[in-house]
Amino acid sequence: MKRPLPNYQIGDVVPVPADADLNLAQIQMAKRGLLARNARSAHRSAAGITAKRIMAGLSEAERIRTDPFERAQTFLRRKGFVPVCAIEGRRFRVGRHTFAKQAEVIEFAKSKGFEG
Repeated sequence: MKRPLPNYQIGDVVPVPADADLNLAQIQMAKRGLLARNARSAHRSAAGITAKRIMAGLSEAERIRTDPFERAQTFLRRKGFVPVCAIEGRRFRVGRHTFAKQAEVIEFAKSKGFEG
């Protein structure tokens, strides 16, 4: 399983590896700053709308990466189980197993080797 990258914020001071391309890092930092500035803009422009969509996607990816239930779902899918789905919003189905709570799904994933 790939390790997720840390969610660096604008203004964070981070160590730079010796083999890093500093020009590329400056370009990425400038793009991230421009994206954040456009997302905060009160004007409804194409750049602002796009930036807001990208920032929403980044925050959703962060939520999925940090939520234990989402991580357990991803783990079970990668182990070959039929995707975890909610039945009527109250029960959860993993393959042929049915669980009443999200905590039970997480416990089932832990029994299969999930470390979360």
